[in-house]
Amino acid sequence: MRQSHKLPVITSRYIEVRFAPQLHRRNGMTTEEAIHYVIEGLRRGERQFGTVARAIAICMRNHTQADNLEVIEAAAAYIGKGLVAVDLAGDEASYPPELFREVFARAHKYGIPVTIHAGEAAGADNVYEAVKNLGASRIGHGIRARENPAILDMVLKQGIPLEMCPVSNIQTKAVVSWDVYPIREYFEAGLQITINTDNPSVSGTDITREYRILADKFGFATRELAAIILNGVEAAFLEDSSKRELKRSIQKDFLTLGVRL
Repeated sequence: MRQSHKLPVITSRYIEVRFAPQLHRRNGMTTEEAIHYVIEGLRRGERQFGTVARAIAICMRNHTQADNLEVIEAAAAYIGKGLVAVDLAGDEASYPPELFREVFARAHKYGIPVTIHAGEAAGADNVYEAVKNLGASRIGHGIRARENPAILDMVLKQGIPLEMCPVSNIQTKAVVSWDVYPIREYFEAGLQITINTDNPSVSGTDITREYRILADKFGFATRELAAIILNGVEAAFLEDSSKRELKRSIQKDFLTLGVRL
């Protein structure tokens, strides 16, 4: 995977790479083969650079139910073998999450963790539906959850991590300007926000740039940025032992910088 070869430059310890297997089928490649070869590429990058890399298979909103069920069936065979979750992405405004209840019921049948893009191009109700009826344990973006205080409170009380992507959210006009971007509001409310790059090649960003924006535009102090990094560790689709090891390693590095959490 080309992206994994770029990671040492931005000093990532752990990444989750999302891809839609059905978009990678060429010359007769099956959905299962697409997943297999993505995982193999991530493993190669991990061996070479030491960055732990896992995959998330995306179901596309504009695909048929049969196609998305095929993704779930294929993903089930790779959980614990390099694949850690499934996702729903695409045109959120035209394809609301309630259309995909059966697809993600199948994911839960197989014990596959779920994250859902919601509250980005449509309102807070999509966040509620994703959590309550699709069983999302994480929400992609979630920036419009604040439109309904009760739903935002649900996200807070259930400890649902929000995968926020500052650069992408501005580029796609999900938020009209930095002045109204809710990152500081969410952080101070106690929400479990995490910082992500969405699509680095499209957005022309990396994780370092995203964190610099938090410092430069929103006044996040080093200690606050460190806390957000640890939010990412807690939100990761990793087994508990690996989370503890990753957290200890990162906290040790923070201590060398004089940051104690």
